[in-house]
Amino acid sequence: MEDQQRACVVVTGFGPFQQVRENPTQWIVQDVKEKAMHGNVLAKQGQIVTCAVLDVVAKNATECVDELVNTAIQHAKGTTYVPVLVHFGVDTTREQIHVERRAYNEADFRCPDNQGWQPKRQVIDEQVGDVHQYISTTLPVEELVQACRKKGYHVHASDDAGRFVCNWTYFQSLRRTQNIGYAIFVHVPPEHTCPIEMLQGFAWDFLNAISAYVATQTLDQLRRPTEE
Repeated sequence: MEDQQRACVVVTGFGPFQQVRENPTQWIVQDVKEKAMHGNVLAKQGQIVTCAVLDVVAKNATECVDELVNTAIQHAKGTTYVPVLVHFGVDTTREQIHVERRAYNEADFRCPDNQGWQPKRQVIDEQVGDVHQYISTTLPVEELVQACRKKGYHVHASDDAGRFVCNWTYFQSLRRTQNIGYAIFVHVPPEHTCPIEMLQGFAWDFLNAISAYVATQTLDQLRRPTEE
């Protein structure tokens, strides 16, 4: 009988930046961390391996993704666990939650990151191609969205993660987890649009939906992020 996968989950959010002085994804990450510390487990024996709040700095995000993936790899070594990176970011222009299907190979920052860097129409990784290329998650976005809708959340699938640090981080995460695991990104609205308690509840239910899906896959069925 083939070995079933189990989810070895890394959860990240972001700190403040520009006009966002209180980033709700910080509190999402803190809530997930506290639930894990108090013995809450994910569906089908999924585990929260680590949680991190990233600075809104593109180049630092690349290094952090590498470190977090390596942490998950070490945790999963010799087991049927596979790394799953789940990123949360805020989008002040949205009023509802959006699960991102893809990340583009383009950095076109609408404002500087927290180190003052503001690239315009710059390729993130030349090996992938030009700015029109993207990588899609191999997690079933529509299935996850429907699972969360059944719990009463207003959630949508999205094909546009922007071109700021969120997209940059997601792109790096999809690249880094190729052949070994999964990555996905969720944009949440600002706190004045959605209460933080609701966002925290959604995040936990979303992680459980991912963990349940991963457990339906066998190790040799591990899908790979696709470049297009």
